[in-house]
Amino acid sequence: MGEADHDTIDTLQRIAGAPYAQEFLREVKDRVEDEIADAVIRMLDLLGWMTKDRALSEKEVEIDLGVSAFYIAGEMTLADALWPILQEACCHCDMYAHRTAILYSIKSLELLCNRLGIDLMTHIELKLKYNDTRPALHGKKY
Repeated sequence: MGEADHDTIDTLQRIAGAPYAQEFLREVKDRVEDEIADAVIRMLDLLGWMTKDRALSEKEVEIDLGVSAFYIAGEMTLADALWPILQEACCHCDMYAHRTAILYSIKSLELLCNRLGIDLMTHIELKLKYNDTRPALHGKKY
């Protein structure tokens, strides 16, 4: 499955409600860009919870961490590209704090999307719009 084309994205941005949900499920759901968008949304939710419950301050969230550069060359699989992100996140989590690992992961996924030609912000917006069509927790306990 390739990335959703620009016409599909344009159509999705112009429709709403049940027709939107059906088109999203048919054209976008479970594609790589949808899964990455979902991961970033979940990490941002976690950071929001940490800030709300004062597990970290707003100032801490604003810190510019800088991200270790990793080069994606030649024909690599998505797993090959994600492996350094996972390794670095685990390293940061162990050495520093969960906040750093989460922020590092978000920035690394953003850089990966840029390299792969995925418009991460558009896919986050599409996912949030789809989530608005679903009931709260949609059958999940968390």
